[in-house]
Amino acid sequence: MKKYSLINWYVIQTRSGFEHKVKDRIEKTKIDNLLTLLPKRKLWIRRKGNFFYEIKPLFPGYFFIQVKMDPLIARSLKKVSGVLRILGNQGKPKTVPSKEMKIILSLMLHNQIIPPSKIFFLNERVKVIAGPLFGMEGKIVSVDRRKKRIKIRLPFFNVYKDVYLGFELVEKA
Repeated sequence: MKKYSLINWYVIQTRSGFEHKVKDRIEKTKIDNLLTLLPKRKLWIRRKGNFFYEIKPLFPGYFFIQVKMDPLIARSLKKVSGVLRILGNQGKPKTVPSKEMKIILSLMLHNQIIPPSKIFFLNERVKVIAGPLFGMEGKIVSVDRRKKRIKIRLPFFNVYKDVYLGFELVEKA
């Protein structure tokens, strides 16, 4: 992964679905010290009862560039086919605050694809990975996606008990 700094980031707006093409066109320009960033996320998609992963842009219709912006660079970027605009105020490009870029870069960890959130299904076996029940395995009885909690059935002294745990405390067994 490229080493990104937190300064001089701008947002390019393009048509949704054309982020890759426009990003590639901008990378082919002769602009010095230009870096592009198209954060993507891996999603669980369900179609016709089948689940599979798809990789989609995190911000459809937008991607980031890092460059020392001046009016000449801004003009040449706007001329690239597919660029609708550079986000800013009154036609002037505005940098993304460092605080916000830090969050985006930290989400991505070591590549440009953000991993999917945990998804759990009824009757799936899970293992507790933190807390006082660490290491115990059980079966999912119910899932509350809104509260990000699952109810699992764990064995205690030859009796099964249902326990509510947060998604972050379990993983698939």
